[in-house]
Amino acid sequence: MISDYLVDHIVKNQPKFVFLGLGYPKQELIGLSIWEKLQQQGVESPLMFFLGASFEFYTGQKKRAPEVCKNTGLNGDTALSRSQNAPGGGTF
Repeated sequence: MISDYLVDHIVKNQPKFVFLGLGYPKQELIGLSIWEKLQQQGVESPLMFFLGASFEFYTGQKKRAPEVCKNTGLNGDTALSRSQNAPGGGTF
């Protein structure tokens, strides 16, 4: 399982931070699994950041919401309408 590989890597390298950008709920489930396994081994967990689509926005793989949507608080609605994982398959 991927979390086993990541736990081994964390134990070996002892990073202070781990960034997970896998999207909800994958990153939270993997992060929790990593944390639980580190606790079982008595290893202190690094600070984990769950960044979701932030990496994709930063690299330009996903488009950000138009300024008008960001300024009016509709940013999430725009992201959902573009997502194939959105309710209704991103068709609203």
